[in-house]
Amino acid sequence: MKNIVKNLWVIVISTAIIFSMTGCGDGSSKSVSSSLGNTLALSSDKTFYLINGFYLGDLPAIAFNEYSGSVLTITEPASGEPGFIGADGKFDFVMGAPNVNLLVSASEIMEDISNGLYTDLKVSNEDIKAFSISGFNVSGSDYSNFSRMNDSTNYSNNESSITMTVNSAKVNYIWVDNNITVSASKASLPAGELGYPVPVTVNALNISLKKGWNITRTSITGSVSRFLSEDVSGSVTVSIATGDSDALRWVLD
Repeated sequence: MKNIVKNLWVIVISTAIIFSMTGCGDGSSKSVSSSLGNTLALSSDKTFYLINGFYLGDLPAIAFNEYSGSVLTITEPASGEPGFIGADGKFDFVMGAPNVNLLVSASEIMEDISNGLYTDLKVSNEDIKAFSISGFNVSGSDYSNFSRMNDSTNYSNNESSITMTVNSAKVNYIWVDNNITVSASKASLPAGELGYPVPVTVNALNISLKKGWNITRTSITGSVSRFLSEDVSGSVTVSIATGDSDALRWVLD
């Protein structure tokens, strides 16, 4: 059973690296539009950090604590725009339209956000330029990344198997210089393609982005069971939609 636990935990870690993501919410109940206009103004009353090596009994678990400590400076990697996390964990960041030198094609941004999972991704206008923020660099601390995410993946076991129930999500902020729609067909990936030893379904993509800043959310859900016989069963689904969620929070890792 310990080997089964270890194998499933490796799946979680490797897939988290692939998608750059790691629940409960941040304590707020704000309704956030998927279209934010010309100014990206981000804030939170709480910041969390991931607890590494956390176990519930013999099963690995994902847990978060509220951050308090030194004031931290965060920086958007491409533009260098700064923000701050206070000693009480409150967070603020404001950015207007990105410099034109930072813009690339919207199709390139969406290919990056979707991790190249679609073979037929289409944007309604190939001339549209875009910029995206998936997270922030953190200076002067043990943390290197700061992003809005969720991970409530959990584990259960019995005498013959252990099951990992996957439920994780991550937000990206996308600026476009004009309205655009993005679409792609549903895709199926074989077991092992994303680090999961089960088939992965990538739901069809159909989103609209308005001129200015927008929010997209990539979610991964499903379950994976590994048995003492080493057989594996289950399925995983990846979805990309617009909008934020109260279940997400700002996390240092």
